[in-house]
Amino acid sequence: MKKNNNTDEFNLISLIKFVVVVIIAFIAFYGITLLVTNNKETKKESNNAAIQYDEILVGEILNRKKETYYVLVEDSSSETTLSQYIGSNNNTKKVFFCDLENAFNKTYKSDESNLYVDNISEIRFKNTTLLEIENGKIVNSYEENEQIENTLKANSTSEKE
Repeated sequence: MKKNNNTDEFNLISLIKFVVVVIIAFIAFYGITLLVTNNKETKKESNNAAIQYDEILVGEILNRKKETYYVLVEDSSSETTLSQYIGSNNNTKKVFFCDLENAFNKTYKSDESNLYVDNISEIRFKNTTLLEIENGKIVNSYEENEQIENTLKANSTSEKE
């Protein structure tokens, strides 16, 4: 019977050793996890995605929800920029901005302007252009900077009453 007693003690000691090793391994992994996650400072970054509605693509020029609006088509890499008139709350007509440097708009840049088209894919811009849109159709276009400035200034200073 002594043999059984030794075997039982050996089994009990082996079981206790196994449980202790498992607990130590668990604590070690838990400690490592805490160290790794605490070393990485969890910064609460604000990823508030702001949707802007002022800049549009050339293909969207004629399909805005407003009845009457302006679209300033401009190359943002040019020396003179008229986009300062965009976003003013004083505008009587909404002014949208279209950048010809945008990868989606580069195909619409040309040596000759072609503004009054039936299909928007055929429209082309030589340089900075202001389009006046009414009910999805181009009713006026201005290609001279002075004309564009005067029109935009008049739009931003007109009374809304």
